[in-house]
Amino acid sequence: MGAWSRFLAAAVLSAALAGCMPPPPASEGPVAYPADVRTIGGYRIEVRNLFERKSAGGGDAGGEAAEDEPLDRQELRILRGGQELAKVEDAKIDYFGGALSDFDRSDKRNLVPAIGGSVTGAAEPELAVESYSGGAHCCTTVHLFRLGAERPQPLGTIEGGNFPVAFRQLDKDPALEAATYDNAFAYWKASFAESVAPPVILKFDPASERYRFASALMRAPAPNAAALKRKAQAIRRDRQWKQRGDGDENIPPALWDEMLTLIYSGNGAAADALLRQAWPRDATTRAVFRHELIDCQLRRSMYWPDIAAINNWRADPPGADCPD
Repeated sequence: MGAWSRFLAAAVLSAALAGCMPPPPASEGPVAYPADVRTIGGYRIEVRNLFERKSAGGGDAGGEAAEDEPLDRQELRILRGGQELAKVEDAKIDYFGGALSDFDRSDKRNLVPAIGGSVTGAAEPELAVESYSGGAHCCTTVHLFRLGAERPQPLGTIEGGNFPVAFRQLDKDPALEAATYDNAFAYWKASFAESVAPPVILKFDPASERYRFASALMRAPAPNAAALKRKAQAIRRDRQWKQRGDGDENIPPALWDEMLTLIYSGNGAAADALLRQAWPRDATTRAVFRHELIDCQLRRSMYWPDIAAINNWRADPPGADCPD
């Protein structure tokens, strides 16, 4: 499944929730219809469709009142004793694992935490909510809350962007890890379909109470010289190099896909060695490509400080000479 399937799922979810709407309230202005209500401990959790209330006097000549107009927005509210304590609003909202979640269901590593179950390994109930901004590609965000005895505690967000977020159990502690992809290279020197999206593992950090780049789980041994040579030779033979002259458009995405796989696992030196062996052109154009990839685009990643640290690089910002 992918971005288009998430777009279709959002449409299905919207239709399904619309069928659950009770009669609208009598007030004018923006209104919300409760569509999916859950109870967790002393909390009431509502997913609601947002509508624009039309005046009763706005009917047609036959005297019928105008119907409320859908706003193509939803909100999730967390309430206790009738008081709203937290809210998420976006084009579409769903509990994680519902219609908006488009990770590979056949991959047994991917887990769906129970609504009110533990995500971070805490003893208190927790809630994972997925929101979608709409459109064929972007953007998906997972919002996390711990439902403590008195108030819900926000645990930050996990930005999926164009790509799904999945939860997995990858180590010995009870907290689930989050698996997603870096959006920094969407449309970079390639169409969206050919864009490279490096996989990223995130782990809950109790100190900051947020999911963060899991350096220990991302790190991997460097490939040996023979394996690196085989990868470089395969990239060098890619037919795309000769399709349309010597411009950026005929550099195969497989090159920076392999380089970023090495860089995100802490093997920046191996990525440079791969580039030297795979590049079929002169050293000057190779240096320009490396600069644009590593010194410019990679530094725009939300994970750049952690990627720099895992490679023992300085976490400098993109240079003034970087292309837009």
